[in-house]
Amino acid sequence: GGGFTDSTGINLNSLSSGAQQILIKQYFGPSGTEYTLGRVPIASCDFSLSPYSYDDVAGDFSLANFALANADFQYKIPYIKQALALQQASGGLRLFAAPWSAPGWMKASGQMQGPTTLSSKPTLELRRSGSTIRFFEAYLAEGISFWAVSPQNEPTTGAIPFWPWQTMYFDAFSE
Repeated sequence: GGGFTDSTGINLNSLSSGAQQILIKQYFGPSGTEYTLGRVPIASCDFSLSPYSYDDVAGDFSLANFALANADFQYKIPYIKQALALQQASGGLRLFAAPWSAPGWMKASGQMQGPTTLSSKPTLELRRSGSTIRFFEAYLAEGISFWAVSPQNEPTTGAIPFWPWQTMYFDAFSE
């Protein structure tokens, strides 16, 4: 499988449209390697130019300000659609999503980057915010559905001191 990250899209955007099509076909097409799994970050990840979330308005538990980022429309969605189209006949491409970090205002540190956990207050509102559901709804509106979701990418990196990228500690006991 492969990842549909900002850096993937940035690199593909640097190619001519012909070279883009050849590369996508080599990975996902019937005459290529036919990748059957694709990971999509929920918001930014360590392969993004900068950290971003889909709602950076502190205390917006209703997610009234939720919106996909420009990076989704520039670097992820167009290439996901191309890969899905190549596998349409076989139905073989399964997408799974993973968050690297909750928005900074939802975390104990107040930052998306570096070691931390989800804020202990107010946990009920955080759990009810539904930000992951909103992500799936927004992608479905673009014609993209997902096969699976993981609760957290690399969940133990959130406990490593001085971890420089987006992360959040998450274990079996995390709420």
